Amino acid sequence: MTKIQWSAKKLKETLNQSEPVKVERNMAAVLIPILANEKEDISLIFEKRPYKIKRHSGEISFPGGLIEENESPKQAALRETYEELGIPPEKIDILGYLAPERTKSTGYLIIPVVGLLRGKPDFKINRSEIEEVLVIKLSELLNNRKEMILGPYYKVEDKVIWGATARILEKFLDKMREAGLLRD
Repeated sequence: MTKIQWSAKKLKETLNQSEPVKVERNMAAVLIPILANEKEDISLIFEKRPYKIKRHSGEISFPGGLIEENESPKQAALRETYEELGIPPEKIDILGYLAPERTKSTGYLIIPVVGLLRGKPDFKINRSEIEEVLVIKLSELLNNRKEMILGPYYKVEDKVIWGATARILEKFLDKMREAGLLRD
């Protein structure tokens, strides 16, 4: 069993502190929203996309979307999180950035932005984009990691996190290990 020891300061020290300088077409940003409490109980927030939408229907992802013209990855991640989940940017402390991840199906380059939520969020879900909000404990994710030919995936109850989201989650967990916050 993996032991979790939370420290936003230690995690921040291992993350990239500068955004990619040049934003290009087909770039997106996601927020990895961390929810932490005094008991060092860490959860991440994911969202399940509705089946009725055209892109990524039924998939579980971090909040995010395309980076608009004259917008930074941080601005895009915060904007999308607000549009999708109703969490205002001032309720999120940005800790840093993970290495970009390219999607295999569309070729989009995703910039993961790591953010610590200030307090428990009052979700205002945009039902046209989001079917369900998932708050999943880090320990549940760690205990439910699986492997397939295409890479890692996580199955928590009947929810499956795979593809680019699982690869981004792997990068996040690697940074947690690098910071000494996860010990096997």
